[in-house]
Formats: sequence, structure tokens, C-alpha cells
Amino acid sequence: MRRGFPFGFLAILGLVLTSLVVSACAGGSGGDDDDEKKPTYGEEIEGVYPAVMTIVKDDCSPENEGESEDWIVEIEQSDDLGTAWVRYTRPGSGLDAVELFKADVYGTVVVKAAIASYPAGNGCTKFNVQNYRVKIDSETLTISGALSDDIFYQGAGCDSSSRDCTFERTIEPAGVGD
Repeated sequence: MRRGFPFGFLAILGLVLTSLVVSACAGGSGGDDDDEKKPTYGEEIEGVYPAVMTIVKDDCSPENEGESEDWIVEIEQSDDLGTAWVRYTRPGSGLDAVELFKADVYGTVVVKAAIASYPAGNGCTKFNVQNYRVKIDSETLTISGALSDDIFYQGAGCDSSSRDCTFERTIEPAGVGD
């Protein structure tokens, strides 16, 4: 019986040491990271910005290319400044602002890169690869950016009306080039 004692003792000691090492490598904070704040990279950019939106490419509806609209862009930020809701309305329309996108804030830039999918008939799915970016110039308090949608369809049920296309818009400060 004494002969197996050192081996059993060493095996138990090895298990205890292994669990301590694993616990230390896992962070050692007891696993309660919910109360810790995540770092934020956003600066204060919340505000209302007059802008001009121009359609620079529209394979979906080519007759719209080159068209421009005046927009009032509103940016609202989360308390930690790391998330922004970008909304727009047309001046004088009397309509509430429509959400354009919600995304992360990096400095004075709001960036969204995402893929959305929607049913487009029986056995067909529409995909929209979104690449949106707006930047606030903190010195001039103006907005600029680009909004790009790359749309394609997948599935055996897609027909010729399910046409892949690209929709690109720019946002520039109102009054530029006037």
C-alpha cells in the first residue's frame, strides 16, 4: 500500500497544479468581467449636419446616377461614445428622421461593414453587403462619407429579375461646390 502512495500523491498534486495554471491563464479575475467597461475609441460627434447626398453609381436603377438630395444628417451616440445612430431627413419635408445605419465609432468616423440577407421569393435569397462610413470634421463641424451596397442573389429559385447590382452614394458637406 505504501508503494502506491507516492504515485497517487504525485498524480493528485499534478492535477491541482494543472488546475491552478489553467485558472491563472484564464485571467484569474474570477470570470466576472461583466462589470468591466470595454474600451471606446469614439470621440464626441453627436449633432446635426447639413449635407448633400449624391448617387455616384446605381446599377439597380441607372437612371438615378448623378442625382443629389439635400439631407440633414443627425448623429446620436451611446453614453460610452462607441456606438452611433446615423439618421437623415430631407429639409422642409416635415418627416421624422429615418435611421440610415447604426455602427461603431472610431475617433470621428462611424463605420458599418455588414452583410444582410432577405428572402427574395421561393428558394431565392437577396444579400446586401453594406460598407458605410461617415466622418465628422471636428474643426469645421461638417460631415462627409460614402455609402456602398453590393447586392446579389443566391438560390435555385432566383430568376432573371433577381439582378446583381451596386448602389454607391457619397455624402458631402452642404455648400461644397456651390
